[in-house]
Amino acid sequence: MTANVTEARPVLVVDKLTVGYGKAPIVREASLRVSAGEVAVLIGPNGSGKSTLLKGMAGALTPMSGTVVISGEPDQDITGNPPERMNRHGMAYVPQLANVFPSLTVVENLELGMYGTRRGVSERIEYVFAVFPDLSSAKRKTARVLSGGQREMLALGRALMGKPKVMLVDEPTAGLSPRYQDVVWEQLGRLRDSGVALFVVEQNTRQALDEADRAYVLVAGQMRREGLARDLLVDEELVRMFIGEGLGAG
Repeated sequence: MTANVTEARPVLVVDKLTVGYGKAPIVREASLRVSAGEVAVLIGPNGSGKSTLLKGMAGALTPMSGTVVISGEPDQDITGNPPERMNRHGMAYVPQLANVFPSLTVVENLELGMYGTRRGVSERIEYVFAVFPDLSSAKRKTARVLSGGQREMLALGRALMGKPKVMLVDEPTAGLSPRYQDVVWEQLGRLRDSGVALFVVEQNTRQALDEADRAYVLVAGQMRREGLARDLLVDEELVRMFIGEGLGAG
């Protein structure tokens, strides 16, 4: 799935972001950038603060310091905006849990991705179905009867409804069988190929580095390493850091 990474102007720029709960910082001064048509992954040990950082970027947590900027004409400083306002600036957030409405159909879930807008909804749904063909064949089913992989596709599809420049995705393969993990990464590749910038938190370190273009390593709340995913995959020091975390297996 990995694309050729270019040094294009980044769409998302995070600079020295500090995030935590109450007055206690969990992640300190994290910086990263993601370009259009690129998949960047965030890896690290359990409890290192990966999901906390993602929530701070998405506005689900208010950062203590630092900035989150969406590049454009002009650039948009969206630091601390709530998730519903992030959508207006081109950022979509797909949390790990509670990311679909189980009692609603596939189509109804997708319609909520453009809540408050009637124009172009049908056309956008057809676009999502073209990206995720499995959803089209299940469009009248409720989300609760979908497989785990299909529910993840639906969550990604709903986020795609708003035509995002950037998608933040939290552990999309968690709890899925290896077969469905491959399916989800295939769909992330389709989104990448459509020009969306993707920033993905993942626990399966080896697969994340196999599939991504760029990678960041978060340890104890601090960015310890960054670079091309293919380079980090063969980095001996990183392999030693992740013994027991999945990199050395397979």
